[in-house]
Amino acid sequence: MTPDNLDRVVAGKLIMPLNLDYIPNLKKNIWPQLVDPFYDGESRYTVPYTVYATGIAWRTDEIKQDIAGMKQPWDIFWESQAYNGKVALLSENRETIGMALLRPGWEHDYEGRPAVYPIGCSGVITHAERLADGRYNIVLRGVERFRIVSEQHDRSYRVAIVEPLRDGVPSADDREAIRHHRSKLEALLAPTIDKGAVEAKMPPAMPDEDVVNALAQYLDLEPLEKQALLEQCGLRSRAEALVELLEMKLLMARTPGMSHVAH
Repeated sequence: MTPDNLDRVVAGKLIMPLNLDYIPNLKKNIWPQLVDPFYDGESRYTVPYTVYATGIAWRTDEIKQDIAGMKQPWDIFWESQAYNGKVALLSENRETIGMALLRPGWEHDYEGRPAVYPIGCSGVITHAERLADGRYNIVLRGVERFRIVSEQHDRSYRVAIVEPLRDGVPSADDREAIRHHRSKLEALLAPTIDKGAVEAKMPPAMPDEDVVNALAQYLDLEPLEKQALLEQCGLRSRAEALVELLEMKLLMARTPGMSHVAH
């Protein structure tokens, strides 16, 4: 089982929660950050069995530089123009990328270090499209929120020190409110769904958390609106903000002359 598939397996009730009383070595011998991982809070369904990293491969008959001997081998991608257009990234959907939204006015300093919002999100690649000029359009599925603590400025590319942001475990009152907001979301979205092709309601087995976060990611919203949802502290406040946003958009759609961007 891999983290990118866990949510679907749990939603489909294909696995059951673990009895951690039978696995005492989990807390004794596993790295602390993997005892309560972002993809499976409190290790309810999984235990780690391996770690992996992204490697760099090159042809020694073509590349004469001692890449392995560099202090930071990854710098080869930015410090040398000799390999421009000759480098490729394996389109692996488990690769995680940290994304942060550029603040308004970024156009004036795009090639430099334009300001970004402090709250971002790591994501895994779900789709990649190679463009004619060699660049790529990529689509990510959000995995974990983070806050940018600081940036390192000693390299030609941007490197940030971040801290993870987790929503925490909702209380009983929170869960009740979230279920109420989920029902409102289903009611708001039902008129937009082709009932002849798709069931109006979300799959009942799909957890409330997955429903709210999936809608926040995949609905056709403006970047700033998605950023506002990303910055909400907790699932309950995100669900409430999403309901308010959709209600506002519905009102604006019914009012001629109003902007469709909620502020």
